[in-house]
Amino acid sequence: MVTLEGIKLTEATVKDKTYPLARKLYLDTFGGQPTNGADPKAMAKAKGAKAFIDFVSGSDGQQIAKDNGYIAL
Repeated sequence: MVTLEGIKLTEATVKDKTYPLARKLYLDTFGGQPTNGADPKAMAKAKGAKAFIDFVSGSDGQQIAKDNGYIAL
């Protein structure tokens, strides 16, 4: 177990922000809309990015993170 400044790295210490090396993760697609107009390729990329973020932040994606040793969001 990793300890920093006397605090063990656990899911609880990350979530309650007492572990000193935790940070927020920001993922944004501006509502799934491209920022450069109505270009079909840009729209497809924005929708794909939104689908990915929805999956990662959903219950299935969070379970995969936990199963692989990561702390869920």
